[in-house]
Amino acid sequence: MNSIPPFLIPLLGALLLYGLKPKFCNLLFVAICSVLFFYLLLLLDKDAKVEMTWLSLTLTPLKVDALSLVFGSVFSLLLILGGIFAYYLIDKLQQIAALLYGSAALCVIFAGDLLTLLIGWEVMALASAILIFQNNTQSSHSAALRYLFVHLVGGTVLLSGILWCFAETLSLEFRHFDFEPYSVLILLGVAINAAIVPFHAWLPDAYPKATTTGAIFLGALTTKTAVYVLARGFHEWEILILAGVIMAVYGLAYALVQNDIRRILAYDIVSQVGFMVAAIGIGGHSGINAAAAHAFAHVLYNALLFMSVGSLIFVAGRSSLIGLLGFGRSIPLIMILYMIGAFSVSALPGFGAFGSKYLILHAAEEQHLNWVVLLLYLTSVGTFVAVGLRVPYLLLLNKSNYKPKELPVGMLLGMVITGVFCIGLGVAPGLLFERLPYETHISPYSMTNIMRTAHLIVFASFAFWIFRNRFFPVDKVVLDTDWFYRKAGLPIKTIIQMPLERLFSSTELLVNKITDIGIKQSADEKGFVVKVASSRFSLGIAIASVILTLGAMTLIILINSN
Repeated sequence: MNSIPPFLIPLLGALLLYGLKPKFCNLLFVAICSVLFFYLLLLLDKDAKVEMTWLSLTLTPLKVDALSLVFGSVFSLLLILGGIFAYYLIDKLQQIAALLYGSAALCVIFAGDLLTLLIGWEVMALASAILIFQNNTQSSHSAALRYLFVHLVGGTVLLSGILWCFAETLSLEFRHFDFEPYSVLILLGVAINAAIVPFHAWLPDAYPKATTTGAIFLGALTTKTAVYVLARGFHEWEILILAGVIMAVYGLAYALVQNDIRRILAYDIVSQVGFMVAAIGIGGHSGINAAAAHAFAHVLYNALLFMSVGSLIFVAGRSSLIGLLGFGRSIPLIMILYMIGAFSVSALPGFGAFGSKYLILHAAEEQHLNWVVLLLYLTSVGTFVAVGLRVPYLLLLNKSNYKPKELPVGMLLGMVITGVFCIGLGVAPGLLFERLPYETHISPYSMTNIMRTAHLIVFASFAFWIFRNRFFPVDKVVLDTDWFYRKAGLPIKTIIQMPLERLFSSTELLVNKITDIGIKQSADEKGFVVKVASSRFSLGIAIASVILTLGAMTLIILINSN
């Protein structure tokens, strides 16, 4: 039997990378992710299950079914594509963080119990924050700290729900949840990672500040892992239908008024995840299939969009649409690849999301949710305007005299391969439909759906041309719900951060003294102390994580003993 938990492969890869010379890390990264992909595709048993007993608790670190395989396979494919795109990069820490991030996401996807899920959930938050922090600007450092704060709060809420669930049921099994108070707490914790409005503002705040390659992984893993947990544990919760539709409309509205090109894509993630959340709320075989299919498609076309935009920023050195007017004329190949991603997110025939969005609308029509169909259809029209018309129009508006930098071969190759996958998924959606959790014989290539899409293109293009001047970017701050936790920064710093920093400083001092006594450090004492003290950020987070984890384990053991 092939029942090795998949998350162990990238975890082992991260350990190997740590001891390897930087010049070999890129090759090993792609090789490890390729091994992971083919293991999931060809070797892993399709119904594998691994159980273990730890401190009288029954844990299931591996539970495989069709739903987990859909998410796991596309995550591993994304890691390969991201590794190829980032082949030019010499940054061992960023590569290790990406592997740990992928490993943690797979830990959640294949978890059969809530404790395993929680561990993966927390490691995801820490590893993904590094991909933001490593952009090495003041704004990226601040965004990484805000990102960590939000996700640690979300993790604490999730932990509270899991502990309450265990106290009530004496079980840690990851299953579908009935409507109970502890289920609501777990849902709130997951909702933060899923960027459900109003808990979404961390996403457009942090993702545009991430590294060029880090944004590719961020755009795929965190929200889609949360979508998986919702599909597994909360399908047919009708509140998710309303939440999903609000996300779709809200994300689009903000995407239409952004000036930073990566913030446009960040808000588009909120909008597209809204489609998935609505499908999960609809539930049934049709709803779960639709959510899984759209998550699979979104990972690919969103990666292509972030790759093409990242390449644009790489050669232009700026991300503001105002500063990029006409620049697209200097980079025709990048623009072509961007348009493949834009057509995919807009669900045009022959491109990425054409099949998956049809499944979502079909699931809503089956339940006679006409208002959902109408709003999601109009959102699709708006998505084409925001991503497929507004951005390329501005990038091609004027003739440009810019001379862009040369693009590394790996970046170009990564985009081309991802673009091929997007087109293949649009041309032959049946290849994906065959792998969905439930059998389906629906084809998006009906005359009705093609005509509906044609109407979308014509109506959106006509409306955009009439109002094109109103879509011109303005360099201004557009307030969102992140205003609240930004304003809460000073009280939090006074009440929480400063006492914790004093605790961490005292701990560091104690560690330094013990180390000096124990191993008689031969290096300069002052230099050693300064080096350790400079790592307060990582050490502080580590201490907080250990305290939370030990507290959770202690409570679970105490409850179980009673």
